[in-house]
Amino acid sequence: MIKKFTPEDILSDGEDHTNAVNPFTGFQGRARKGTVAATLSNIALLDRLFLEEGNENQIHDIKNAVIELLPSLRAVGMFSLFDPLEWVNNEKHWGRIYIGLLYLRQFSEEINDEIVCQLLEIEQKFPNPFFQSELEILLSKREFKDKEMTKSHNLNETKPISPKL
Repeated sequence: MIKKFTPEDILSDGEDHTNAVNPFTGFQGRARKGTVAATLSNIALLDRLFLEEGNENQIHDIKNAVIELLPSLRAVGMFSLFDPLEWVNNEKHWGRIYIGLLYLRQFSEEINDEIVCQLLEIEQKFPNPFFQSELEILLSKREFKDKEMTKSHNLNETKPISPKL
């Protein structure tokens, strides 16, 4: 008989951490209670902050907090349930795209040609300095299998979306 999972099976009452195993990939890591909820809240906050001026310090603080959470998010399966391409392919949530970029920076082995094409589109659509900085690092890490991909990818059809930052 296949057993269902309850929150108590994953994290017993009174415990703050668990050794999580990604049910899709087997990746293991320590996960703290509240990691997913904190990430979702940070996505919503980043969505707002990227549209306003003068939030560089707060965005930087969120970036540092999210970077610390990435191994836990990977261990609980957040980037398996929603693969990295889905994270960086959502123009309604700039915060989600940004966290996807941070994830790909830390786990660059997951970058494939389809993701590279999406990163090139983001580079054209989001002239935000936070995005551009991460994209520069990501695109420099990736050796393109097909050098013509950037030429065949029609970037002229994309229209920049400019946040105020």
